[in-house]
Amino acid sequence: MTKKKDPSELISRGRKEVIHSNHDLRNHLVGVTKLNQLTAQARKIIEVENKKLATMKKSKKGIQNIYILRLLQSFGDISNDKVKRVLDSSSDFESTDYQTSRVKEVKSLLVSVSKQLTQMIKDNIPIKVEEQRGGDYLSGIERYDLEGLIQKNATKEQLYEFIAKITNRI
Repeated sequence: MTKKKDPSELISRGRKEVIHSNHDLRNHLVGVTKLNQLTAQARKIIEVENKKLATMKKSKKGIQNIYILRLLQSFGDISNDKVKRVLDSSSDFESTDYQTSRVKEVKSLLVSVSKQLTQMIKDNIPIKVEEQRGGDYLSGIERYDLEGLIQKNATKEQLYEFIAKITNRI
């Protein structure tokens, strides 16, 4: 009869976890604290991937987009252990004990967003509004003011004046 092995002696089986390197994106996002500091294209990537996760889980909402940004800024390497540790310890997330399936979903969301944003950086597409060509996009304050004008049913002339004022600053 064979002796039962101690848990420390057991060999883990199955595939090894793939750890995604997020260093380039993390370094690039230094100083970004709000979503409106990202270009519309970068925000769209975060929103679309988050909606994919939500529809996959058949829930109304996924993770808030700002939390995805914060998670991307906090990880150099994205692994299941690090994601679980941050999810359990962060005050941004309501639960304190996430299951491994939810941790893997969040990790896959972060990896897909990280890959797409890193590809944008490699293709010289700006992801921050303050970047060299980021001036092609509205800043957070400009966007807020423009949306305010639209909600107030501003006339075309008022909108043209506002847009002219923005373009002269650039």
